[in-house]
Amino acid sequence: MAVPKGENKIMSVQEVVKKFIKPKRAWCVGGFGYTRTNVAIPREVIRQNIQDLYVQTNAGATPIMMMGGALQLAWVEMTYLGLETIQPVSYEVRKGLEDGQIEAVMDFTNYSWALRTLAGRMGFQFVAGMSDLGTDLLEYDTFAEAGLRGKDENGYWIHPDIPPKRHAIIKDPFDGWGLRPHQYNPENKYSKGDEPDTTMNQTAGIEDGILYETLRRRTNKYTGEKGVIAILFPPDIPYVTTTHVQRVGQMGTARIEGLLVPDVEQSLSAKYLVISAEKIVPEEELRLRASENQIPYVHVDAIVETPFGCYPTGSTYYYDYDWMWWMFYIKANRAAATNDGKKALADYWHTIVGKDEWDFLENKVGTDYFKFGNIEAKYESPNGTTGFARLFELRADAKYGYKPDLYRPIGK
Repeated sequence: MAVPKGENKIMSVQEVVKKFIKPKRAWCVGGFGYTRTNVAIPREVIRQNIQDLYVQTNAGATPIMMMGGALQLAWVEMTYLGLETIQPVSYEVRKGLEDGQIEAVMDFTNYSWALRTLAGRMGFQFVAGMSDLGTDLLEYDTFAEAGLRGKDENGYWIHPDIPPKRHAIIKDPFDGWGLRPHQYNPENKYSKGDEPDTTMNQTAGIEDGILYETLRRRTNKYTGEKGVIAILFPPDIPYVTTTHVQRVGQMGTARIEGLLVPDVEQSLSAKYLVISAEKIVPEEELRLRASENQIPYVHVDAIVETPFGCYPTGSTYYYDYDWMWWMFYIKANRAAATNDGKKALADYWHTIVGKDEWDFLENKVGTDYFKFGNIEAKYESPNGTTGFARLFELRADAKYGYKPDLYRPIGK
């Protein structure tokens, strides 16, 4: 539901958050791991102290950690909630779930979540795949347990952003015709002399043979019947998606550089779309190489310019992630083991974001310090720099898109 062409979409981060971020409405956040995760808007959400948040993301774990640490998170839908190589599950969110402070979490594989966003982008009622089959993800549905799925007594959806089922499993009406490697018969009159399917996905054929007869004869545990099955996923239709890009035109044309993940699909699935960007540029600049643009301006409802808006994650070709902040935080978030520790961690978050984004970038970056009981954590910049001086140290090498000589120690 984009703003009409003639209207100005440029807003401040304060205006964006006040207008679009609502308690327990699906807010989908872009980014992946340490890469191009939208963080400036979550910082402002903390400043405005919006409670009972319902956050979705493919694997942009940082905003989930932030909202969980600030005690503002209620519901989560995502694929991976950890800090790769240093903390398998982000500790404050883990404890929030164990203690019930975070009410519900829905977990998907990266691929099944991507399928949901594809269905949302294309307007499909559902999309089929085989991802998640054989995992225990299908056995848990905390949204259903919380009474959030289905229809109310008047026939309306209980929650407009939550589908009535997590998934549905059906017998494949095409009897596995689409499985790869594709079945072939060199004796068939239409395919004499055929060679095996050249697809890279050879696993199914190696395990079952090219005719998939074992698969067809097996009684599966999901339907209780023999035959090939498929899993259907509903579309993701968030209330608002906030996606960070490197450049956006003043009308909303957006260009992502580097890893895309499902950010384009998530953006085009949403009722409202907010684009934050390292810089706003003339539309003519983006039209010079229009094929490199992914999001048309007609889909965009608001634009906000947020330099270093991914920090402490990185923005490809602009700056790398700040590894030293992660080394600080995996110590600090251990305080979440107790209720008093959770409050102390929330105080850290509500202090470190500063009074506004400029105050954070200029005065707060690199000053992180946390102490609670026996837990003490201090941000340690290799050169002792803070603020913009530290941010400029993270600037990417144009040849690589990141900073190859960045100091990245693995600590405990």
